[in-house]
Amino acid sequence: MKHIGIYCTNSISKKKLINAICNENLLRQHIDLSNQHGEVYSSITIDKMIEDEYKHDKIIINTKANKTLESMSSGQQRKALAQYICEQKPDYIILDDMQSNVDVQTLDSLYTLFESHNSSCRYIQLFSRRNDILPYLDQIIEIDNDLNIVEAFDYKSFIEIITDDYTFHNISFPKVFSKIPIYDPLVELRDVNVSYGTKQVLNNIKWQIRPGEYWELRGAIGSGKSTMLSMIIGDNPKAFGQDIYLFGRKKGTGESVWDIKEKIGYFYPKMTQLFKRNDTVEDMIISGFFDSLGLYTKPTGWQQEIAREWIKNLGVEYKNKRFQELTSGQQRIILVVRALVKQPPLLILDEPTAGLDDNNARLFVSLIQSISQAKKIAIIFVSHRKEDGLNPEHIYQLLPTEDGSIGKVVF
Repeated sequence: MKHIGIYCTNSISKKKLINAICNENLLRQHIDLSNQHGEVYSSITIDKMIEDEYKHDKIIINTKANKTLESMSSGQQRKALAQYICEQKPDYIILDDMQSNVDVQTLDSLYTLFESHNSSCRYIQLFSRRNDILPYLDQIIEIDNDLNIVEAFDYKSFIEIITDDYTFHNISFPKVFSKIPIYDPLVELRDVNVSYGTKQVLNNIKWQIRPGEYWELRGAIGSGKSTMLSMIIGDNPKAFGQDIYLFGRKKGTGESVWDIKEKIGYFYPKMTQLFKRNDTVEDMIISGFFDSLGLYTKPTGWQQEIAREWIKNLGVEYKNKRFQELTSGQQRIILVVRALVKQPPLLILDEPTAGLDDNNARLFVSLIQSISQAKKIAIIFVSHRKEDGLNPEHIYQLLPTEDGSIGKVVF
């Protein structure tokens, strides 16, 4: 049984690639998929199944808990889909970006499940990071943006390829005359407890974030990371009545969501799907001053000058471009700059490198490290993946227990 990997940069459409494999037999010179039944393990499949659940009002994948896919965590969704696909006994499975949005324990269980079927089912792995290659692939194929096969490698030859390193140099922050006062601490959680129904999620959480600090928030899927972030950002009603202090004020004492948003820059990967307008890169950066999905207000000359300084810092490939023309990796860089443009006291990055290819991940890491070294903005980032070069000063770890997750400052 010959297993094949396909290396995909972020400029390649996964939907088109999957369709080309299944319906056009893109790999015909390497393997024959004619008259074979295939399944697709991908977030694309999960999204389609959730849509079908809405349309037909029924649970498609039956689990012991009998929950809809939408009600599951991302890790539960992936495990349920993997089990469902293997039960269909397909001739081949397209494995798309197995490592995104899953913790180590979930990923290990997925590896174990798929490995137990690798002698009876062919795997076609789509991946964007060299460290993600399954060890039993026989051949690895590189394709261009038009889905033409550029080159084929054996496993050993491919992983020895050294790619170019992308870094930012001498990133300087344009001067922003912020009216936001400096608070110390910026955020403080004192003995925070959160339950959903009878399930305790967080147990006596204590955490303090001070100006300019660089934190990583760690924890398994379901440990409460998203709950904690949503309480800080301001859109979780569980925060009210708790001892949570944001920017010098106790949560729930009259502040608005916009008061909080003014002081926080926020980024998560699916934000790129929210921006459908054909705005320029410059306008996308300026929209960060207004926390809007695109620019609807005439900017001042000063705001335009700040945006142009940022574009100059980022490089010529961003100049005179529209946001929709950029690769997904470049779009994320612009959305981080959008979050930074008003120089808020706090920047929150939730799974910032999920789904990025090797080069775009290094590009992203370089920017974040430059921000941290400037010591002007506190950073919290969440990632299940260990990224080379992403070096936080402090780690806050959530440790699940039967009574909810407890928190621990690792260093």
